[in-house]
Amino acid sequence: MGVLDTLDPKALTNMAGLTEQAIYKAKDGGIFALSTGFYAQGLLYNTKEVKEKPTSWWDLWKPEYANRVIFPSPAQAPFVPVFLFLNRLLGGNSTNFQPALDKFKTLKVSSYYDTTGVVQTAIQNGDVDIGSYYVNTAWALSDIGLPIAAASPKEGLPTGDIRVQLAKNSKHKAAAEKLIDFAIGPESLTCLAEKLYLGPPLKEAKLSEKAQQRMPWGPEGSVARLVFPDWNEVTVKKAEIIDLWNRQVVSK
Repeated sequence: MGVLDTLDPKALTNMAGLTEQAIYKAKDGGIFALSTGFYAQGLLYNTKEVKEKPTSWWDLWKPEYANRVIFPSPAQAPFVPVFLFLNRLLGGNSTNFQPALDKFKTLKVSSYYDTTGVVQTAIQNGDVDIGSYYVNTAWALSDIGLPIAAASPKEGLPTGDIRVQLAKNSKHKAAAEKLIDFAIGPESLTCLAEKLYLGPPLKEAKLSEKAQQRMPWGPEGSVARLVFPDWNEVTVKKAEIIDLWNRQVVSK
């Protein structure tokens, strides 16, 4: 829309250390955004109730978790990306959402949560055994003492990230570039990984054992395990998916 300036690798020396997935290019090849850390929608589980770590999205449908599952509602940002991802795993596509709709009709949930605070309360009250949640946020809840652990499904994890961009026609372009270069530097990205468990978009990252265990791609995985949604598709299909969801899943 003409509001972003093109980022110059010559001015941003730390760009050379970023992974390919962290560099966003326009159709003309110009770089318009850079990632400062990946988060992903995976699974959380109650460590008091679930003794075997879940490994698959389809674990949510296991009979032993009936009515003790939590999943984001359409009010949550990850809902449509996760829905599209699971729909493709089930054989659907961008014009056929029936596979995922039919699958969700059989999911016995405790609730489809509208706010993330509901998840914390549900865990504290012992109402939930397993659910879909941001991996890094699940670990943050674990850090404050809740009986929670996170799991990265083997099929992959729909992913988002925090990006830095440069406004076009900035009066302080040189200063902005210095700030961006600092933000994408290894020290900054490693700090975010250690404190917030965001996956560092670095070709080489040196993390503590604790942070490594809590990366969105799992302790043995890599950025290749992350699934990057087509955000144009998400935007275009969102209203249709939510309408179908409300008529076929919520109203059943």
